[in-house]
Amino acid sequence: MAERLALVLATLLVLLRPAFAAGGGEFSYMTLNGVKAAAVAIQGIEPGFARYGLTLPPLQAAVESQLRQSGIEIVSYEDAVRRPDAALVQVKFRTNQSEYQFYFYNLALEVREKIPLGNAAGGFVSVLIWSDAQQGSVQPTDLPRITKVVDDVVAVFVREYQAQNAVKR
Repeated sequence: MAERLALVLATLLVLLRPAFAAGGGEFSYMTLNGVKAAAVAIQGIEPGFARYGLTLPPLQAAVESQLRQSGIEIVSYEDAVRRPDAALVQVKFRTNQSEYQFYFYNLALEVREKIPLGNAAGGFVSVLIWSDAQQGSVQPTDLPRITKVVDDVVAVFVREYQAQNAVKR
């Protein structure tokens, strides 16, 4: 057993060594700087959650409100595709119900920005520029508490966004 644990630890050290050698962080800087507008897309809120009080419209409105208050203009998905300065904020909600009826969830907030391809059609690829996630479990009757988890993750994003877009006087 001890040999097995030592082998696992040694393997992890070898695999993680490049990350530690490079400073431990992702190779990116000021990724949120200059984001002015965004569309919001929320995925994974199942219709069956409505019987417990968790529905898409209030969650969408809450996320958009927090982003608006931080200075980000909220646009439709179609406008975000057309506008070169618009990003996409995705809230991805994944659940798995246990045999005891609890829901295990993973809630991820991802921000994607466009990189133009420089072609005549105005093509672009989107790239993930920021993300955060929370995991947990709730009883079905507590599914509305997910709104608080979403608020917390959006608040982390807003703090980082505001730090990178601080107005200099």
